[in-house]
Amino acid sequence: MKSNYVEFYLMRHAKPGIESSASSEFLSNPGLSEKGRIQAASLGTRLLKEDIKFDRIYTSPLKRAVETAEFACNAMRFPKENIILENNLTEIYDAEANMAETANHDAPKAFEWINDNFLSDSMHGARIGFFSHSHLIKMLLRKIAGFDEFFILKLNVDYAGISILRHSCIGWHIVTVNDCSHIHIQDRYSSFLCI
Repeated sequence: MKSNYVEFYLMRHAKPGIESSASSEFLSNPGLSEKGRIQAASLGTRLLKEDIKFDRIYTSPLKRAVETAEFACNAMRFPKENIILENNLTEIYDAEANMAETANHDAPKAFEWINDNFLSDSMHGARIGFFSHSHLIKMLLRKIAGFDEFFILKLNVDYAGISILRHSCIGWHIVTVNDCSHIHIQDRYSSFLCI
């Protein structure tokens, strides 16, 4: 029987690799570190063990998110060619900007895209996976929960962490925030300003 809600898995990218000799392009769009590849595979293995099957998977086009999606999907046996790149999941973070200004830029576009594409009754029963970034996930949670702009300063979203949301005829429900039980405890913490 089909459920009466749409379920969304918001998954943060795994740990990126940053080298001191890296080019500025690499620093702004790094791929995964070796630890990140392990985290991403662990994420996928967990989802496979829990028999989580996605109807669709979308990822930010930034390398760290794409590679996380690829490693996780490989472990889940979800065809890599079915991963959809989505610009609305890209984090636009400016370290020089006021956090509230940045927050007000990212979330509305992503939230509008989600509303326009996934919240119809015809989507009920669907499970959608999003691979994205800490800041954007925090902003979506903030928007759904109605918290003020300082909420993002109080919430940590770890590398390869999972937040689960559901939307039904009565609105949004936050099921899980930052579940990273599949990641070893020493590898979980990520600094607030990490990419």
